[in-house]
Amino acid sequence: MVKNNQKFHNNLFVQQLKEKKLLVAAHRGISGGNIIGNTIPGFMAALQSGADIIEFDVIKSTDGILYIYHDGTEPFHLHVKQNIKSMSSKRIEKLRYYNSANFYSEFGIERLDNVLEEFAGKTLMNIDRAWDIFPDLIENLDQFNVKDHVLIKSPVKNQPLAFLNDFGRDYMFMPIIKKYDEIEKVQQYDRINMIGMELVTKSPEDRLFQDETVSEIKDLGFFAWVNSITFDNKHILYGGLDDNTSIIDSPDKGWGKLIDKGFDIILTDWPGLLNSYREKRFGGKV
Repeated sequence: MVKNNQKFHNNLFVQQLKEKKLLVAAHRGISGGNIIGNTIPGFMAALQSGADIIEFDVIKSTDGILYIYHDGTEPFHLHVKQNIKSMSSKRIEKLRYYNSANFYSEFGIERLDNVLEEFAGKTLMNIDRAWDIFPDLIENLDQFNVKDHVLIKSPVKNQPLAFLNDFGRDYMFMPIIKKYDEIEKVQQYDRINMIGMELVTKSPEDRLFQDETVSEIKDLGFFAWVNSITFDNKHILYGGLDDNTSIIDSPDKGWGKLIDKGFDIILTDWPGLLNSYREKRFGGKV
């Protein structure tokens, strides 16, 4: 489990892990019916389903406004072909989501400021894809009192890591580990408030899939994060231990094996079901 350090605003994360044994992270909140992922209602639905962490993506408009959106999904969610990163805020503000039934909805693209105002102090938040705009993101986050609630992440690449390291920012940070040697490499940036590591691998034969690697990360004082979300049968995030296996076959064969491996946090599209399994696994509500 991640070590506590009052200086770096880690207390809430450490406390949550200690009390709940496993944390449930909701991938873009919840999306279903007329509730849209990466929106405030989607995040509300996730928290009402028992999620401990809401996860979302951040992009920047051409005129510098930050929004909650996962670019590349525009044709599906918005029925437009243009990448949202190439749009002005004026254009983005006019967009509306299409819901799960493919009907035009009343929900627009959320501004990051609005999401932070709504959830600051209420829940832990993981900001996923935003490492290309870290300077803008940090400047925006600094306007809110969220250092003990926000966990940011990036791949093990020099540009985002050097930015955080050079500025000595104390926001909680988690690298995305896709190769075993990145575990050692990322620790060279010793001024970053790194509290955990996310492991991603397709193959059960990969070293990142082995129980010993998860134990090694935790012995170093970091928490271990894993993604159980299922995109399709080609984009495998952790050796096939995913939401589909957990729901269609058995939660013991998906989420259960991830817990057995020692993971502290599981990112899922089904926070309500994972929360129910957590309660059963650890004996009552946690």
